[in-house]
This record gives sequence, C-alpha cells and structure tokens, in this order.
Amino acid sequence: MGAGFHVGPTRSIRGWRSRRPNLLNQRERRGTSGGNRASHRHLVAGIAASVTVVLVAASCGRLHKAESTGPAALPSPSTAVTVSLPTLPPIWVLEPDLFDSNGCAKFPEEQGGDVCPAPEPPGTVDPKPGPDTWQSLLGFQGRYYTQTLSAGELTLLSDSVMMTSQGSWGAWGLVRNEGPLPVGADVQASLSAADGSLIETVSGHVPVDPLRPGEPGPFALTSLVPAVDVAQVSWSVVATPPGLGSSRSFDILRYWALPYGDREAQSALYSDPQGPPPYPLVVAGAVDNLTGGSTPEPDVIGAWLDEAGRVAWVAESQAGGIPFNPEQSATFPALMPPRLLGPFFLVVTDPEAGSELSDPSRHFELMLWAVGNLQS
Repeated sequence: MGAGFHVGPTRSIRGWRSRRPNLLNQRERRGTSGGNRASHRHLVAGIAASVTVVLVAASCGRLHKAESTGPAALPSPSTAVTVSLPTLPPIWVLEPDLFDSNGCAKFPEEQGGDVCPAPEPPGTVDPKPGPDTWQSLLGFQGRYYTQTLSAGELTLLSDSVMMTSQGSWGAWGLVRNEGPLPVGADVQASLSAADGSLIETVSGHVPVDPLRPGEPGPFALTSLVPAVDVAQVSWSVVATPPGLGSSRSFDILRYWALPYGDREAQSALYSDPQGPPPYPLVVAGAVDNLTGGSTPEPDVIGAWLDEAGRVAWVAESQAGGIPFNPEQSATFPALMPPRLLGPFFLVVTDPEAGSELSDPSRHFELMLWAVGNLQS
C-alpha cells in the first residue's frame, strides 16, 4: 500500500481470505514497538563468512566497501549435516472449515464451486529449498534458512551485513545457526581505527531465541562512535543457552503496510501518533497460535532486506500490543488460547530508515520471526 517493500503472501485460494476474525472487535492489552537508530544511513556490505571475521573499510567515494582479511575455511560438503525444516501444517489443517472431507476447497456456486484438489497457497515450502529460497515455516518467513549445516556452528552471514559510513556507526545483519542444536546468539563487533587501535566494542543479543538448526536470525548494533573513524570491524558470534520454555509454533500472517511520511492518519485498531505527519511506516499482521495450548503473546521480529539481500533495518513488536494511542484500542488476552490470532504492528519511526524503506523505487523484502516464551 505504498511502501517500497514486499509485504509477502497471505493464505489465499482463488481470492478467498482464510479464517480471520474482525480485529476491530477485539481489545488491546498493551502496546510495544521496537527499532534501532543510526543517523545518515549510507550503508556498505560486509564480506566474509566465519565465526570470527574481520571487515576492513576501504574508502571508495561517499561509501566504504568492506574487504575480508581471510575467513576460516568451511568444512567439506562430506561433513555437512542435513536437518528437516519446521514446516507448517497443510492448509486444510490450518483452515478445516474451508475444506471438505476430500480436501477440496469449498466455494459457493457463484464463485465457481469447489476446487479439487485444493491448490497450495502462496508461500508453500519448496520441496528442495536452497538458502536463497523464500520460505514460510513455523515461526519464520524469509530467506537464508538452510537444511545443510555446513559450518557446524554459529556463522555470521557477512553478505547480509550493512554498516553506516557517515554519522554514528551502526550495523545490521544476520547470523545463522549451522550447529545441530537450538541456541541463543550474541554478536560482538570490535571497532578499530586506521592505526589498528581499538575504539570500542559493541555487542548485542540476537532477538530470535532460540535459533533452530539452519535458522538465520537478525541483529542490530549501534554506537556513538563516528562511522568515519572506523577503519576495521572484527566480528565474533557466540552461542548462548537457548531461551528456556521458548516456543516457535506460530503461523505468521501479513495484512497490510503503510509508508512513512505525509499520509492520512489511521485511527482504528492501530492508531497513528496524535499530531501532524510525518507518520511512521507500519506493517500489520497476526500470529496464529499452533502450540496446542495457551501461550503468552509472542514477540515478532522483522528484518528488511534490500535488493542485494542485505539487512537495512530491524524492528520488534509483540502480538497483542498496539503502538500509540492505546486508549483507542481494545484488549487482547495475556495468554493466547490455541488458534487465537494475535495482531502485531511493526513500526519504523526513524525518519531516514522509514523514508528509505518506503521509497517506491526500491524493493525491500521483510523477513519475520515469531518467538513465544512459555514461562512468561
């Protein structure tokens, strides 16, 4: 709806929308939103792939290009481990009211009658997906999910890394768990000057916790250090114990997006901030609880990929949390029963990031994760 990124597929067959309650009749419990800020979004890509890598910034016009100082060698394909994907249930299981006992999609006669067999909706898992394949899985939508664990450990996907070259230093990117067990992940960046002296070490936890075997997860790091002072970045990725009681059994649904800037204010379930524009970039959707029991509202994490597959921004929200003007919103239960849809709203309020991601001449893809904590 005007934003310069791909919102993604929704479950649909011949134009029908799957089971969707009227969210305007439900009530909001609390509002949260997430994001990150670094001014002057002139970005460069990182090059290399290993648990610890060094990126060297070589001056090239207004931007910097990053050059590897020699990544560690990866194991040979013969040592790689293959894992199964956390696939979603079939559409006739997710939407039993819309199918008959033969698996046919039910439609009124005026719409052409039933469809047998029912076609797979957009977002169906490729039977032999590669890391670049767009996939819709339990608690995940996006690219870089792999079944082949080549590295045997956490890996920085350095082709996904972008760093600022002006203003305050900042970086966004992806790591991937290529180990055999679910883990948490910490990312650390050591910023050095041209003479090799250490300026600052910046670290952060990947918000997707646990990362399942083969799963990518986003990170966002910021610093007050001027980006022009940073000549080299040494990266470390460290596995941590996975989040206790975490669940990833959610289906992620996408509804609509609104661009950043001078547009008409929204005042329904989601309400824009009071006052004049510019209003934030907003992506609306919902998570479907497939855990089989009641669960606290999951966190939703989004990462915007640019045309080259690099992360341009990361934002977080919570299902059932409505940002801005919560008094105009309704209340959602603290515990989501099975198959309840909890709405989420990812917002980007940063003017530079919001304008960039909303640019209709650009094409960004939005990766999504849903992470619940059964012990909340």
